[in-house]
Amino acid sequence: MKTFVVAAALALLAACDRTPPPAPPPAKAPPPLPPLPEIKPPEDFVQDGFLELPAGDAASFGWDLREGAQHKYAYGQESHLVLTVSGGKETGKVGSRTQWKGDAMVVGGGGRGELVFVGAPIAQWNNNQPLSSEELNKIPKTVVQYMLREDGTIPSRQVRSGQEDPKFDLFFALPAKDLKPGDKDVREVHLTHFMEDAKYHGRQEITHAGRRKIGRHECVKLLSTVDLEAIPPGDGNGRLVGSIAAYVDPKERTFVRVDAVFVIAVDVRREVNPADPTVEPYWQLNRVQADSRVTITLKD
Repeated sequence: MKTFVVAAALALLAACDRTPPPAPPPAKAPPPLPPLPEIKPPEDFVQDGFLELPAGDAASFGWDLREGAQHKYAYGQESHLVLTVSGGKETGKVGSRTQWKGDAMVVGGGGRGELVFVGAPIAQWNNNQPLSSEELNKIPKTVVQYMLREDGTIPSRQVRSGQEDPKFDLFFALPAKDLKPGDKDVREVHLTHFMEDAKYHGRQEITHAGRRKIGRHECVKLLSTVDLEAIPPGDGNGRLVGSIAAYVDPKERTFVRVDAVFVIAVDVRREVNPADPTVEPYWQLNRVQADSRVTITLKD
């Protein structure tokens, strides 16, 4: 019994004398976001290889959405992305290249219609290492249904699958008025429909850049410049700029070809709380710089 009392007393004294573990240090205020890098589209599409036609009169623009009308398109995209992560004592960088293929179809319903797009990655390389077909199949397809008006506006859409807005609002943008060669129209842009993608707000300037013959089609070339604020999910900022050449057949009221390039830079910061309570929390900065080249062609 005496041995037990001594042992118990020693244990109690040790417990009373034990110093509690140090509290984790308080969180620091977030550091200021660094300035975004200067970005500009690698192509402006001012020059092209199509046959130039005489200027002609002012052109009107709109979709042929009479009952039963169909316009089918092939879609191709190649994107390059560099993700740089810095925080604490570490910095890392990942480079990726992805190729996509898809199909789009516009179906007329009499005064209005539907645009359906389905796209899927066909190849990807991360740090120059190809992704296996099993891993590639895990990347979700992009499937979107748009309601489309004759003037090219999109009043509603349903996102069936995918994480990034395919931006057909920009590719198939039409001027809101007749244009003569050299005339311009400016439209506001608000793309906010994909939960996991950035929210884009800004403007698209569309210029009548002359007439071109593509196959049997006599087209008006609509040359666009795009400048958008990109608001990422989380705490950050970003910017997207782009250039688009859209070739529209005003008689058949359809797009014949679209070439587009986009460049984006996005910064996102987040606080990291290590599992070890003695390690001070720190802020991590994720910077994404990416570009995409898109081609959309009418299946004549």
